[in-house]
Amino acid sequence: MKSTHPLKYIFAFFTFFLLMLSCKKDVKSGSIPKQFLTTVDISQDSVILIYETEDTDTSAFYEIDLNLDNISDLRINASYWRVMNTPGCDEAFSLNMHSLNPDFKIGGATSGSPSCNTMTVIPGDSIGENINWRDNSGVMYNNCSNWNITCSVGSNNLVPFSIKENDDVYYGWFHFQYTLHKTGSIYPDEYLIVKFNKYVVNQAPNTTVIVE
Repeated sequence: MKSTHPLKYIFAFFTFFLLMLSCKKDVKSGSIPKQFLTTVDISQDSVILIYETEDTDTSAFYEIDLNLDNISDLRINASYWRVMNTPGCDEAFSLNMHSLNPDFKIGGATSGSPSCNTMTVIPGDSIGENINWRDNSGVMYNNCSNWNITCSVGSNNLVPFSIKENDDVYYGWFHFQYTLHKTGSIYPDEYLIVKFNKYVVNQAPNTTVIVE
């Protein structure tokens, strides 16, 4: 029969005792890492798809519940409408965002056209009280009949958001893409497609988050 030295058990117990003390200390302190990120992927490949139509205007939207309380926080709205100019310019498209929750805010640019005033961020940027928060923002506007007004904040973006729960504010960002396919031809070759890829939220409240 194989024997085990008593010191082995003493050493194992001492190691376990130190580990429990360490865990107890962490729980007692109640400390939360300054950046504790949760990422949620969106399963849909295409959340919005609208086409140029021959005789009617059309729009579509997609709503997102970012804090999973069964109440939508964000709506992304895409619109198409007919314009009467030339055969090569007979349509207009727009893409914008709306807060559906008074405690949910979208990052907004401090300057630029109201049609394209969504703020975008890149890895390394900080999101917190430094952001200009707003309820609504524009992403893209394309109307060749209205003095050829065209603007966009970009077709592949990270957009900051904040959401308040009780007395705490949580910061994060979401990633979406869009493609506006315009050929100058007639119906139905032109369309707008929007993809919402994922969103990331910092679970540490009232803490500036660094985009990764």
